[in-house]
Amino acid sequence: MAPVNPDTDIMPVRAFGTFTEALRDLVTWFQSRGVTSVATESPGGYWIMPSKP
Repeated sequence: MAPVNPDTDIMPVRAFGTFTEALRDLVTWFQSRGVTSVATESPGGYWIMPSKP
């Protein structure tokens, strides 16, 4: 899922796949809507450091 400013698109939230072609479509869409920076959210808890014993 990817959002843009609602003022720039009639459908400001769209779903994209994870393969190369879909990610290229995402980049094209972002560029066409004036997006210049992007942040991502971690998809799970794998990044959390294990607690010390």
